[in-house]
Amino acid sequence: MNHRRASWKTWLIALGTALTLGSLASNGQAASNGQAAGNAQADFPNKPIKIIATYQPGGTNDIMARLAADIWSKAFNVPVVVENRTGSSGNLGTGLVAKAKPDGYTLLAGTFGPITTSPTLYPDLPYDPLKDFAPVGRLATVPNVIFVNPSLPANSLGELIALSKRRAEPLKFGIVYGGTPQFLVAKLQRTTHLNLLEIPYKGGTSALNDLIGNHLDLYIDNLPLVLPQIRGGTVKALAVASQQRSPQLPDVPTTAEAGYPDVEVSAWHGILAPAGTPPQVIEKLNQTLVAALHTPEVRERIERQGGTVIADSPEQFAAFIRSEVPRWASVIHQNNITANE
Repeated sequence: MNHRRASWKTWLIALGTALTLGSLASNGQAASNGQAAGNAQADFPNKPIKIIATYQPGGTNDIMARLAADIWSKAFNVPVVVENRTGSSGNLGTGLVAKAKPDGYTLLAGTFGPITTSPTLYPDLPYDPLKDFAPVGRLATVPNVIFVNPSLPANSLGELIALSKRRAEPLKFGIVYGGTPQFLVAKLQRTTHLNLLEIPYKGGTSALNDLIGNHLDLYIDNLPLVLPQIRGGTVKALAVASQQRSPQLPDVPTTAEAGYPDVEVSAWHGILAPAGTPPQVIEKLNQTLVAALHTPEVRERIERQGGTVIADSPEQFAAFIRSEVPRWASVIHQNNITANE
């Protein structure tokens, strides 16, 4: 009996020793991992960064993504590439970033539709913009422009409305669902009763090309996309959907001047990371972005495209998104706007 007690005692002591050593080893490994994670964050970035643009190349979303890429590639001296992952009104690329590794090396060129309105328009959305992203910062806001094919016999918004009421057939209008143009045209139709045949597109570049090719009569999009074509005369601008005229288009009246002050929707463009990205990484990305946005060179670059620099903090950007999602949900419900209206 005494021998058995001694054996048990020896076994318990050995077990306790093993557990203690295991705990020490585990703690040491955890400390080592924590130190490695801290070093990785301090060294960020030490490899290429990818920015997902959710719409076609050449559009404003793509333009702003490439602006951010240029800023960070110069600041960090690492490659920053833009990858266009289009589809589902920008929701495809947005969902990919939501599920990406939260290390700061995969970022989203976020914009109005996929972040602000998609949660209401698409009940089965595979991401939650309020939970699945860590906002880095907004770059800019840009107004929308109402423009037509030059052959259309209308030189103002009033003439366009009158033409629509005279014609037996509807005006062919290109639409990208979920973005600011959809909301702008919904307001325009409810206010003026424009007779439109909506033709859906996956991105603004395709719609713009079809308008230039005379396959569409009318299109609405962010100013940066269409500004070169307006200046070149391949499209005709009728109105800028804002309260003040654009410095880039001083001769084009606003929707307010045309008598429709409520027909105004501006688009915003910013950068977001997957939720869980270390705060130190978010802060580093934001600080370099904001510093560049305050330089005359970058500010002029955005203003030359017709945009207005925002340059806010991650906290300000997060608060903006939290306020915008319910605000536009209310607009969607009140106006019965759907994803394929």
